[in-house]
Amino acid sequence: MIKRIHQHTRTLLFKNDKEDWPYLVQVIFLFLLIGFPIYGGTVIPNTVVAFNILYIVFIFYGIVLLEKPSISLLGTAMATIIILVFKSSEEEIQSETVAYWISLSESILPIIYFTLLGLRLIADTLAEKVSAKLLYISIANYFTIGILFSFIFQLIHLTDVHAFNFPPEIKYNYLYMSFIIMSTVGLGDMLPLSMAAKSAIIIESISGQLYLTFFVAIIIGKFLAENSQKNSQSNENQ
Repeated sequence: MIKRIHQHTRTLLFKNDKEDWPYLVQVIFLFLLIGFPIYGGTVIPNTVVAFNILYIVFIFYGIVLLEKPSISLLGTAMATIIILVFKSSEEEIQSETVAYWISLSESILPIIYFTLLGLRLIADTLAEKVSAKLLYISIANYFTIGILFSFIFQLIHLTDVHAFNFPPEIKYNYLYMSFIIMSTVGLGDMLPLSMAAKSAIIIESISGQLYLTFFVAIIIGKFLAENSQKNSQSNENQ
């Protein structure tokens, strides 16, 4: 049922599977997400709700863009969208226990979703030939790693309020810190204090570097192999 709805939606949005522009749109969405404070803080009155809506649109678009995603990926995407919609409704929750579990779900569901999405994008990168689509998928996966760890930091901070040296209210701080770490720019204003936070930062910094070296090598290897094949065919024709 879920797969049928996904396939129908995908057919309506993307009539030609061979086009690369939908994957470029996904990269643009990612840049809009990362650059939200540049335009969101001055133009949009309720930035928290707007940021959550942008996340919802990005997740929805990303899942529709995938060809034949697994049930687990579709399910976690839908659950993540539901929890973000609920958080965007601004309804005040009286029970502290309920509020805590909702906040926990707000971190855990995206972690599962972006982990599954990252694994799927890795598989797509390995299977894809040299093309603009391959470049867009590779960029999207790099962003996915950064977003995934931002939710991991959020979860660590939720379970330990002293895990970092900044208050947990502003969610964008986790995204900012994640990409600062992954790009090896360095930490100055935001620091991990707990052992769990320090461990997560080490894992992300290593993951980011491994991704860049491994997948850049794969893309170059694919390009050289394809070039070599074309030259061989050209020589045979002559």
